[in-house]
Amino acid sequence: MGVRKLQSFIESTTPTTVFRKVKILDLRKVYEKEHPGKPVELLVDLDCCIPHLFHEDVMEPKFGGDMKTVVVNAMKEFFLRFNEIGIRLITFVGNHKPQAKRQRWVQKRCEAVHTVNKLMDKIIKNPESKLEPDILNTYDLIPSELVRTVAAFIQFELKETVVHSFTENHIEIQTYARTHKSFGILSQDTDYIISNASCYYLSAANLCLCPKDITTYIYDSHGLAEYLHIHVNQLPLFATMMGNDIMVFDVMKCYQYETSKYGKGSAFVKNVAALCSLVKCNYKGFAFNWAHLYDLAKTVSNNRETYSPTKVYNLMMKSIDSYHSYNVEDELLIERVEQLEHPCDQWDVATLALTLYRQCFITSDVLMLICAKQVQMGTCIEILNDRRVRLIGDVLARLRKVLYGVVFNGKFLLVLVFIYITLPIPTHYCHLII
Repeated sequence: MGVRKLQSFIESTTPTTVFRKVKILDLRKVYEKEHPGKPVELLVDLDCCIPHLFHEDVMEPKFGGDMKTVVVNAMKEFFLRFNEIGIRLITFVGNHKPQAKRQRWVQKRCEAVHTVNKLMDKIIKNPESKLEPDILNTYDLIPSELVRTVAAFIQFELKETVVHSFTENHIEIQTYARTHKSFGILSQDTDYIISNASCYYLSAANLCLCPKDITTYIYDSHGLAEYLHIHVNQLPLFATMMGNDIMVFDVMKCYQYETSKYGKGSAFVKNVAALCSLVKCNYKGFAFNWAHLYDLAKTVSNNRETYSPTKVYNLMMKSIDSYHSYNVEDELLIERVEQLEHPCDQWDVATLALTLYRQCFITSDVLMLICAKQVQMGTCIEILNDRRVRLIGDVLARLRKVLYGVVFNGKFLLVLVFIYITLPIPTHYCHLII
């Protein structure tokens, strides 16, 4: 999701110091002068880029049909054009949501199913209707397996580098970018503007592989901070007060409602920035004086029992930390391996599993199964009005029962939870006891 309302604010309000059209070849030349001898690497956030990597004339086939035209040709051209101008692409694939963001992830998947259902109803009523490009570019309409399909083609056919993120994609990418002082990041996620991790953050939505030049728009972190009259190291606090995947709407609604009384749109954004400008922050974005941050937490809390000042303060700390620190979920292997009675062989298996996951030879589903932890499944569009078609959860239930039985050696009572989404009843839970 990124930072709430920030992208529309930048693209509609800010000057060219913040958001401007650029030729990527020109940026490469500047980077090489400033970083002589360093490889020019552009980090591709595949999950965010997928809706924008295909030409408009082949938009509809990407939802099923001619995969050769859509995936093979489009990806070949994409990598060829960057290789021609001396830029190496490193593709990052995310496949594991941290616990703190899973509730929001499920909510977004529910919304996606409703979006698809509405589109399917439109197509059924008028099969000849032309779908608008802005609808086709919606991430909600991308098949859940398309990212994996594209990643596999990049890795095994194009022989290009693909990295499977241990944590969230934007955290993995910004950490790599900081460590290696990378040339740029290609994505469509405002979190990268806040993290200011690479030399350039480039827009995937505005990318144009023109015959002569590759062009796009750049989001400039320093320009944004200057425009908002804050320091770059105050951007994580600013993003936190604007709202993001950690500071969800339910947490922020009271504060944002009160702030919006003094102006909406660009005025709202500038009022939030003005409040943040009063809090001095270190290079990681944390307030030098914790009491100042706690005062903001009390303002956001607004005396609600659900979100006490302490709870809001802890969420704010997590939010700020997410723009700089690299944290892997406790669910990953280490915790379980340390508890094994004879860890030598199991440790070898664990290390191998992590390596295979990192190199995209196994998915997060397999990794989490080895960890004996919660598996995050993709979203399926069920055919709910035909009783002859079984629900995918029912189809896979026996397989899951066998897999988890092996993992836990039959010693535990397990409950598998499926979330079914229908139009009459948005969400209900079905428990399968093993």
